[in-house]
Amino acid sequence: MDRSVVRLVSAWTVTHFGYRAALVALPLLVLDETGSAWAVGLASGAAGLPTVTAPWWSRRLQRRLQSAASLAMVLAAEGVATLVVPIAAVAGRLSPQVLVGSGLAIGVLNAVSGPLDSALLAALGDRRDPEHGAARLLATQDAGVRLAMTVAPLATLPLIALVGAAATVALEGVLSLVGALSVATVRVSAHVDADEALPTVRSLLSRHPAIRAGWLVRGVGCAAWFAFPLGLAVLGAERGAGVLLATVGLTAYALGSLPGSALGVAAMRWGRPSLLNAGAWVLAGSGWLAMAVHPTPVVIGAAAVLMGLAVPAGNAATTALVTRSTSGLERRSALTAQATVVVGASSLGSLVGGPLIALCGARAAIGVAGVVVLTAATAVAVASVGASQRQPVCGSPTPQRQVRPRAACRRPRPAPRS
Repeated sequence: MDRSVVRLVSAWTVTHFGYRAALVALPLLVLDETGSAWAVGLASGAAGLPTVTAPWWSRRLQRRLQSAASLAMVLAAEGVATLVVPIAAVAGRLSPQVLVGSGLAIGVLNAVSGPLDSALLAALGDRRDPEHGAARLLATQDAGVRLAMTVAPLATLPLIALVGAAATVALEGVLSLVGALSVATVRVSAHVDADEALPTVRSLLSRHPAIRAGWLVRGVGCAAWFAFPLGLAVLGAERGAGVLLATVGLTAYALGSLPGSALGVAAMRWGRPSLLNAGAWVLAGSGWLAMAVHPTPVVIGAAAVLMGLAVPAGNAATTALVTRSTSGLERRSALTAQATVVVGASSLGSLVGGPLIALCGARAAIGVAGVVVLTAATAVAVASVGASQRQPVCGSPTPQRQVRPRAACRRPRPAPRS
């Protein structure tokens, strides 16, 4: 594998490890210092707000930040913004104002660094394989992120016991600085032409119906995700099983997601990413229904492993839809919008999920989530099959007035990297 690819993937993996460790340690630190659960919500909400609004405020930055050196500067700034919280805690000055300020800064920087990192990796992939290289490298990166997602929670609690919550939160900032050093000398640029127009989200959706359908399925899945961790936690409490059901489900999902990420890398050469994405979420919806019908540890574990295998492959297929049909600023805008879909849908699901569980019970909420995901994914899968059947086939007879040039029968190639 190219050294530049290794550096980019490694940087994103280690920074994500720090992020996952901070997710566990930050609430403990804030509760210990302020005694307020409200302050914990402030920190996470402030960090998520810039990502939800990124397609509107980050468009001009996408033109200016194009190189690996730019990514290094953003990651370094993100590390400094993260270190503000543990330093303030050690100094006894941690307050809601500090949490909001740090959260907003981290959110802004992360909303820029994520799409830029993906665009740089996609540019390297285009050099290796113009048709499949970008999607394969982004799927490889997702596999590294999922490895960090699996390992970090297991390592965080012993780490907190050893060095404390403040030092564990500081680890995220330190690893962001390490990631910045790793990519600072990489020579790659997501260069765009000076006269290239800045695309809007509306124009993206209108020009690329396949991407629109992919984001619809993924957005519905992210909105329904509350039924997995929160639903299982409440269901376990209702049945006197404590955290057993949630622990079994989350552990099984994490274990399944590792080969699932590898499956996503291998499936990138398949010519039907829309169908792969929809099919993956059909399996995920079926997993939720199985949990609702038979909420036992064995069934929950088996369904969660199936979901772990399917969801990363579906996410990789969604990214393949973007990388195969876009380039330049349009690709950056699409990757930014995709992050907004994921974060925004997840936030909306979390807001609706709690009242839904309180209203109809955890088991019913898990079942409703499964039905909604299954319905949306099945509809998109059927539409994808219908669209493929309407495409022209080389050698097939056509009416005289509708004869098309021979090139129309070939698989379209993505636009060359600008």
